[in-house]
Amino acid sequence: MLKICEYCKKEYSANTTTQKYCSIDCYLDVTLKQGQKITPKPTKIIPKIKSVKTENSVKIKDDAKTEDSVNAKNKALHKKICEHCGEEFETNRRKRRYCGYDCYHKYTRKDEEAKVIKNCKYCEKAFLSKYKTQKYCGYGCYHKYMKKDRGSKGIKVCEYCKKEYNANSSKQKYCDAICYQKSRNKYKYALGLNLTKECICCGKEFEILQHNKLCCSKECGVNLKKNRWKEQYVPVEKTLYDRICKYCGKKFKTYNINNICYCSKACNSSYSKLKRKKIIQTLAVDFIYVRNCIFCNKVFETRFSIKKYCTHKCCMQHASEKKTKQRKEELAKIRRVCKNCGKEFAVKEPKTIHCNPKCRMQYKIKNRRKVVNQ
Repeated sequence: MLKICEYCKKEYSANTTTQKYCSIDCYLDVTLKQGQKITPKPTKIIPKIKSVKTENSVKIKDDAKTEDSVNAKNKALHKKICEHCGEEFETNRRKRRYCGYDCYHKYTRKDEEAKVIKNCKYCEKAFLSKYKTQKYCGYGCYHKYMKKDRGSKGIKVCEYCKKEYNANSSKQKYCDAICYQKSRNKYKYALGLNLTKECICCGKEFEILQHNKLCCSKECGVNLKKNRWKEQYVPVEKTLYDRICKYCGKKFKTYNINNICYCSKACNSSYSKLKRKKIIQTLAVDFIYVRNCIFCNKVFETRFSIKKYCTHKCCMQHASEKKTKQRKEELAKIRRVCKNCGKEFAVKEPKTIHCNPKCRMQYKIKNRRKVVNQ
């Protein structure tokens, strides 16, 4: 289809009936003049393929596009009446009964039909039902009812041991997994397969319910593990050494030579206390220094002449403030040129390139145009 662009007034081949402009550049120029917000869509860059065009190919494509647009508009529209509100509406569906979701939900939840007094299936109390299919007064009764004999389908007789049991489903035939496995072994006996083994621990014969089983009972399995551990375990010969305690001077015996120096924990703790007292006495001085904190100006007492801060927090806060001041002073000296408008501006952050957010948006729009034109 040949059309005329509304902006540059040139002829172009339109892809759709609603197309007004020949290219994206014309569309962007018009929107910027009118002051509208541009909502860019993700563009796909497709490689150009050289193709030979003829007059017949162009005519066939134009005819196909016009036929599709006419068929889309002239679809069969059915006029119907909403079952809830009684208003007329047009649809492409033959089975539609309501004009919208609101009417659908209101019709399915009518007060006259839904709100009926019923008895709860679990607690047997009277309640007003919100829906037609409601059976329980709340979620609590629903969950309790499902837990209470949820799968009970009556009393049945096991086909193998012929005992009575409560069946969980209508297809259940055996009372237990053991009876089920034993019933399967009957067919294996008929085929002539060996289904007995000798216990590794006690030597008794037993029926195989699992092909990996080695013992006849749990007791034999525990004994087998103990015997294997004893076979693998090799005792190590240890030697006792004579030592003397550092604190009390008593003699004692140990298996380790280097690590243990005390006969008990009490001697270890008392020796460490004595060691601390000796260190304090050596560091003790007759006089104490009284100073003011550099950061908070509080008065504090110390035994060290170099100390400047009352606590570790004051030291860390003072260091962080120094770093921020140095950074601001360095950034104030830096001046850059805006990539969009070309003006100089003071930098507040090291990665800034534009003087204002407006310049940043305009710079992005320009780059988009370059990518589309390429």
